[in-house]
Amino acid sequence: MVATTNIIIGLLTVLLVGTLWMSYLMYVRLRQLQDEVQELRSQVEMTDDELDRLESSINSIKQDSIAKEAERKKK
Repeated sequence: MVATTNIIIGLLTVLLVGTLWMSYLMYVRLRQLQDEVQELRSQVEMTDDELDRLESSINSIKQDSIAKEAERKKK
């Protein structure tokens, strides 16, 4: 009886330690992924000036396209 109880306690202890180890590894990986996301976010962020320049560039391309289409229709 005592040996069976000790074996069960030992197995549960091993399972508990294994579970804690896996939780720690998942925590470490989560921190790594959060750091990577933060790094990527800083590379992707656009300032207001960049956004304004992009908007004006798109508008000028759009106006050029409309003007060229109008010239084609005149011919």
